[in-house]
Amino acid sequence: MGEGALPSFLQREELKDQNNDVPVAFLVISTLVVIGAVAYAVRYLQREHAEDAQRKNDQAQKRAAKKAKKGKKLTEDDVIADDDATAPLEAVKQAGSFVFSLIKDLLLVGLLLVLVVEGWRWLPRVTVVPCSDVLGRADDGSKCVANRPDTWWPRLEDPLECSKATRPEKGDLPTFEQHVLRNCFAELPSGVLRPSQSYSWDSAGKNWYPQPLLASLFYRPWLHLAYNMPHKAGGASTGIMPKSFEGQLMAFYATHNYTALEDPEKIRNLVNKHAAVKTAKGRVMFAAKTLAALHTKYKTGMMGAQISPIENGVDCAGAISGPFQFVIQRSMVDKWRHFVTDFFPEIWFFVTASDF
Repeated sequence: MGEGALPSFLQREELKDQNNDVPVAFLVISTLVVIGAVAYAVRYLQREHAEDAQRKNDQAQKRAAKKAKKGKKLTEDDVIADDDATAPLEAVKQAGSFVFSLIKDLLLVGLLLVLVVEGWRWLPRVTVVPCSDVLGRADDGSKCVANRPDTWWPRLEDPLECSKATRPEKGDLPTFEQHVLRNCFAELPSGVLRPSQSYSWDSAGKNWYPQPLLASLFYRPWLHLAYNMPHKAGGASTGIMPKSFEGQLMAFYATHNYTALEDPEKIRNLVNKHAAVKTAKGRVMFAAKTLAALHTKYKTGMMGAQISPIENGVDCAGAISGPFQFVIQRSMVDKWRHFVTDFFPEIWFFVTASDF
């Protein structure tokens, strides 16, 4: 599938979900918590200021008593100041300064986070393609790894065939070939992911585990969902899907009926109907019924013979791969091996094997 046929969530201008599904009660509670925290900070700083003033007064009284006993004159430092009138104002000033400093630090951390996440997307990339596309031979089903068309610094002079892919020793830094060929082992979820207690299972019956925020940082988790599927032979595949109903809808059409994308009004109408549903549960059911109806209409065969709505399901149409992981993190030692084998090579070789 060409670059122009990619679903919107894979292209530079991603369509963002217009409905964030944020309950009003959550906003009210969050506002009350913030107000309460500021009030507590003001009260705490006021008490600290009062205690500090009392200590200064006690010290001034002792100095004044000693000088009076010796018959010495009192200076300005020996005069006890009454700070009761200015204490609340001073506490408010200190609270304001604290809040301003906190906001400034949060903005700085957020800016650095955005730079890291967005900057990672510009690393040179390689992708898995049919060998017939890059070697000019008949399509025999073989896969090759080649430069992404949009990479600005090619690292592969010639495509590498997946049949030559090998795995590094556990915890060892992969060679350049092993690193760029890692996605030859990758698999993607099919059909629809059905949620369970700790994992989801796709229409092929394979189990996929949702990834935590930090593990999926470079996939922009505010827009996408990331799942891992462990392999019996070792390692794990990473599947990335759009998070919003609109993103899943666009990915479905891009995969099963690309011509429908030429009529954006039709898609916008479905998205607006979804957003108009008042309850979160209603929106979930609307999305499930819509996607089930689309699978039925286009006879995708991706959900089995019996197609029914799957609440909180994730449609896997247009799913793409993150880098195949050679090490699954189950202990602190595995976390270190994961860093050396899966994460560090992208910096060491300055190329990422992610299709994302």
